[in-house]
Amino acid sequence: METMQVNSNIKKIELGMSKQQVISIMGKHYQAVGAYALPEGSVEILAYSNHENAVYNIHVLNDKVIRWEYEPVRMSPHTHIHKHTH
Repeated sequence: METMQVNSNIKKIELGMSKQQVISIMGKHYQAVGAYALPEGSVEILAYSNHENAVYNIHVLNDKVIRWEYEPVRMSPHTHIHKHTH
């Protein structure tokens, strides 16, 4: 997915949306990057990269979005970002 699409689509994500709604807006190309337990149930973290310098983490509890966050990519001296233009 193009950088602008990810950055634009994240604005459509609302708390309380289902996981399927998130996938229909953001796309199927996510990574399951973590999970943790709360008294209410298990939380799954879906990560969408903007393929530039950030990842959006979407936290889903009992099939409902409870949080999403922007996480800048921590660059190491050996990390190279390749931008593709079409």
